[in-house]
Amino acid sequence: MRSTSWVFLLFPVFLSSCLFGDDEPQEVIEYTKADLRASVTNPEVPSRLWEMVEDQYSKGLKIDEYSEKLDREKTKLEAPKKVFETTVFLKEKTPGALAGYNYALNLGSSGNLLDLKDYLSETKFGSFYLDIQLSPLSIGDDGTSKAFRVFHLSNVKRLKIGNEILGGGCNEFRDITKFFIESQKKGGILVSAKGGRHLSLLAGTFVFVAVDAETLYFSSLVVTDSRFEKFLCRK
Repeated sequence: MRSTSWVFLLFPVFLSSCLFGDDEPQEVIEYTKADLRASVTNPEVPSRLWEMVEDQYSKGLKIDEYSEKLDREKTKLEAPKKVFETTVFLKEKTPGALAGYNYALNLGSSGNLLDLKDYLSETKFGSFYLDIQLSPLSIGDDGTSKAFRVFHLSNVKRLKIGNEILGGGCNEFRDITKFFIESQKKGGILVSAKGGRHLSLLAGTFVFVAVDAETLYFSSLVVTDSRFEKFLCRK
């Protein structure tokens, strides 16, 4: 059972005020705080994706191509590994989309499950932000890093919603680093729950990896909505 409490956090209304130092007022958002550190799962991640995760270690250390070829397997085996601490913020864009609440969810370390059925309104299918914060994480002053990557392994079938074909397809994965970083600048990944559209973008496993001080940091987060099992590849 998760514990809940109330917390008030400041959320920048205008990104420009953060970048250029303007004294714009900040919106005060009230969050319901929950501890989900017990929601551990063991995601199934293809070996090819784990190889891409481990590749970030040599890139982060800037190992030259010749040395990397000679010591590739040894480097992977000896990479010191630590786990990101993960906090997820769910924020309403459409009033009522999260039944009138915003959430700050402490998921702790790797292998966590987020079931959106516990937070989305059952009657109002509006838009909301999913903001994933990792600690410790530094991706450079320009917001990018060769050694930071975000991958998403889809767990949703390709869906026909209206005239659109949406969804990543079963067991397909892609590098979404650029999309993730750009979304963070706007307050998180913006999705709509109308017609199950949120599943087409979010359902599956997010894998995060970065290299800092010769240490490989990683974390994973499984996102689902168990109300829509017929859309999912794996229950």
